[in-house]
Amino acid sequence: MAIDYLFYWLLLSMPVRFVLYTVHVYLQNLIALLQLTNDALSLIMELLVLSRRSIRRLRRYIGPVPLINRLLHIVYYELTTLGFFIKLFSLLLRIPVKVLTRLSRLFRICAHGRTWVLMMRLR
Repeated sequence: MAIDYLFYWLLLSMPVRFVLYTVHVYLQNLIALLQLTNDALSLIMELLVLSRRSIRRLRRYIGPVPLINRLLHIVYYELTTLGFFIKLFSLLLRIPVKVLTRLSRLFRICAHGRTWVLMMRLR
């Protein structure tokens, strides 16, 4: 019985725990990458808002030059559309981050040594 337990512990349990912990670390890295992407999108969004404000102010000071006014108007609305899509993408990134956080927590709990000890006691 003790030999079977030792065999199970050495050959089956430890590699499975290593794999589960590796998946946990991989998911943590993926979560960090997604959060970094989300932060970068937020910074880009702030730049877009700043540029939209400056274009709006510039349009007031240019005066009656129709070609430049139209061009600034087009750029302003293109920046608004781009900002909308960046904001939407940033909001949509939150869903996979939450799901991956829960999965990572599950793999961390499964990789923990006490979980395997409790599973062996149930047998």
